[in-house]
Amino acid sequence: MISNLYHIAGERLPFVLHIANRSIGMAGTSLCTDHSDLYAIEGTNMCVIQSSNVQECYDMAVVAHSSAIKCQAAFAHSFEGYRVSHQLESLQLMKDEDLLKFIDMQALMTFRNRGVVSTDRPLTQNIGLGGDVHM
Repeated sequence: MISNLYHIAGERLPFVLHIANRSIGMAGTSLCTDHSDLYAIEGTNMCVIQSSNVQECYDMAVVAHSSAIKCQAAFAHSFEGYRVSHQLESLQLMKDEDLLKFIDMQALMTFRNRGVVSTDRPLTQNIGLGGDVHM
């Protein structure tokens, strides 16, 4: 579905893709870090944020989502999948009211108003797709 990422990035949609980088060895007995998932989407023009531990993963996820809304851009949040998913580590969570401080409400409303949410202001985009993007 990489072709969809080109479309999302080209439309400047606020989007975040969280990528847990890991690969399984031949017999399924070895796990190692592999960034081929991230390199596969290198040409999509998505912004990339990386993290290396559990707390960083949480913090960078917040940064990625708030930046995607503010910049109207697509982001890829990449982290080492095996270690982060299996690591026992303390995590400091933010309260909802603190998380809301990261969101630019004006940019969020601008994005929401671009969509068709009411019959009073209909809007269509990309209705004539050619064969190059049709799957």
